[in-house]
Amino acid sequence: TQQHHIASQLKNTEALISKIRSHVSSYALNVFYKYKFAGIIDSVFEQCRREIESKLILICPEAIKELVVAYERLPSEKKEEWAQAMASCRRFLKDVADIVYPASSESYRNRSGKALEVTDDKYKNRILAFIDQTFQKSNRKDFLLARLDDLGNRIDTIYNFVSQGVHADDLNKNDINMCAIDTFLVVGALIQTVEFQEKARTSL
Repeated sequence: TQQHHIASQLKNTEALISKIRSHVSSYALNVFYKYKFAGIIDSVFEQCRREIESKLILICPEAIKELVVAYERLPSEKKEEWAQAMASCRRFLKDVADIVYPASSESYRNRSGKALEVTDDKYKNRILAFIDQTFQKSNRKDFLLARLDDLGNRIDTIYNFVSQGVHADDLNKNDINMCAIDTFLVVGALIQTVEFQEKARTSL
């Protein structure tokens, strides 16, 4: 009957409206969390950035120039620019190493008995020596050593990769960006280590 047909259409319409409401609600919720998450990440990173920059200016202001050069090259699509960005990250770490552990012709023997060359070009070893010298066995020491070792390997790998004239498709640009960002963050963690050492000295 017509009444039954109308009732059926009404039921179908109500079901359709319910689905639309569900999709709209889900979409609105996803948008809300998307922007909330983005806001939280921006806030956390901005807080870290300000703190690291303020301390970096005091401890090794010259090093910032290299990081600026690296970041300026990141938007480029040319692999030569990427190689230069990684080279700047290397120089940035070397500048930091010059502050925390100046080069020496004598090897440094860490707490495990391993000898590390700490000459001018061995900037990563010099930072490793500084961390080893500053901390006894601790979770923080292991954390810093692992992060620095990983970062150094990635910088060297990417630099060698793009310097050999490989195709741009063989390298993910996000790897370049993340490597530059991690360089900044790892040095930020290292700066806290410098502060730890200074506090330890003043407490003696």
